[in-house]
Amino acid sequence: DPIREELVMSLNTILGTRPNMLESGPVAKRVLRLDSPLLLPKEFVALQRLRHPDLKTAMIEILFNVHQGSGALRQAIARIRQEARDAVEQGATILILSDRRLNADQAPIPSLLATAAIHHHLIRTGRRMRASLVVEAGDVHEVHHLACLVGYGASVIYPYLAFQTLKSEYARGRLGTLTLEQSLADYKKAMNQGLLKIMSKMGISTVGSYRGAQIFEALG
Repeated sequence: DPIREELVMSLNTILGTRPNMLESGPVAKRVLRLDSPLLLPKEFVALQRLRHPDLKTAMIEILFNVHQGSGALRQAIARIRQEARDAVEQGATILILSDRRLNADQAPIPSLLATAAIHHHLIRTGRRMRASLVVEAGDVHEVHHLACLVGYGASVIYPYLAFQTLKSEYARGRLGTLTLEQSLADYKKAMNQGLLKIMSKMGISTVGSYRGAQIFEALG
């Protein structure tokens, strides 16, 4: 129960190059510490504006051309794998996987598929610990989506469409007395509590232990 075990539960998240735990001494590169794997709009904007040599971001568009036939998705997966590998080689320590620029010609790759593809490709090529994955996706709006992405290697997630929906509801006066900032904060709190509950059911107390662990079961 994450409420009774609150003292040992943690969603603290680290972005950047992960240090070698077998080496002693100061960390070679600086990292960014967050209190949750879910980003609010202002936090995502701040992340995009980072200007630090140890925290270099790179954008990878997780989209595929709908006019290229049945092999378009497979080709797009190969492309984003190569782009991720090249970005890490060029010094990027934070990879932002984004489907924000979708249109009539460019459809989004499912965020879980794109995240898993890049996560495993970087593992196979020995580069995974050199970069963190940030997912900016419109197909994330509930706790299960958040948990699956974290379970397949995402460090933080920015569900932009969910936040746009809240903004739209606020503009229409459907959130009662809540301010927009309160509604965004409540959504983040609910997602965080849901993720903690999922982790606790698996006997995991920190999100760092859940990330990339792929502790899933197929039911039905």
